[in-house]
Amino acid sequence: MSNWKKRRKKKLLNEARRTGRIEELQKIKSSKVSSFRESLVEETKSPKLEKERIIENKPVKVSKSPRREKENVRVSKTLAIDYKYPKCFGDIRREFKRGYSDDVFNSLERGRAILSTEEQLRQYLHSYGPMHREKLIKAYQTLFEFLNISKNEKIEIFDYACGQGIGAIVLLNEIEEKKSFNLANLLGITLIEPSNIALECAKSFLDKSAHLYSVNKCFDYLTQRDLKSNDNAIKIHIFSNILDMEVFNVEKLVYMISKTQSGVNYFVCVSALNKDKLDNFMNKFKGHKGFKCLSSLDGSFSNEQEWKMKCNIFKVGG
Repeated sequence: MSNWKKRRKKKLLNEARRTGRIEELQKIKSSKVSSFRESLVEETKSPKLEKERIIENKPVKVSKSPRREKENVRVSKTLAIDYKYPKCFGDIRREFKRGYSDDVFNSLERGRAILSTEEQLRQYLHSYGPMHREKLIKAYQTLFEFLNISKNEKIEIFDYACGQGIGAIVLLNEIEEKKSFNLANLLGITLIEPSNIALECAKSFLDKSAHLYSVNKCFDYLTQRDLKSNDNAIKIHIFSNILDMEVFNVEKLVYMISKTQSGVNYFVCVSALNKDKLDNFMNKFKGHKGFKCLSSLDGSFSNEQEWKMKCNIFKVGG
């Protein structure tokens, strides 16, 4: 037995004799070292003892109380986060009112390139931002003719090939302007984008508006886990200037969405070209429960200038 154990046992023996605790005295005399240590830990919780345990270099594993863990979980669920609407897209775009060189513009490949530099991000917002904004505003105005979001409605947003988050930003701008909606009921925004630098930019624009789920993948590599959603929330799926591109397997994407998105789903599909591609995507949902085409546009509209626009808005579920 080590010297400190002997001293501690002697101290307890003296204390038992002084107070007349005969049964405890007999127990201490007959106990083994291991049982003595256990009674010591139970009887004495002093800082000095903790120090001695460290010196002994035999750390004792301390487990968390299950009750405390439950309390921590409960507290984390009730923490209030003061979400705010994002900056107006027009204000964001004004920060990039100047473009770069023709080389940077050409590298965008008419808006189809996966962006990889900050110069490309800025050039994209400068060159294509107004077109995206005007078409999306027109589409969302039509959407809200059929979808009435009340103050306490639970919603989720999925922005596919989101780029710098223009689709989600303009949607939230419209909701802020037209609806009395509490952002605490926006359960999350899922941003799906193959360009990491564009995805990080989108997150920076939207990080104070909702809990963000970022998926840095092309569509063909999406899994069901990437598209998890709340069955009780209304889901708004945004496809802006992506369905007209032949860069992914449409059947696989429809399958992933069908497997993960139960409940009520609204799809806003917008592009400047190839209405047949938008129709092909929508038609693959026709056999689903609750399918309804709400609006279909193949033409153009005027808002200070003429904008070409192809658009399908449809509902699935409910």
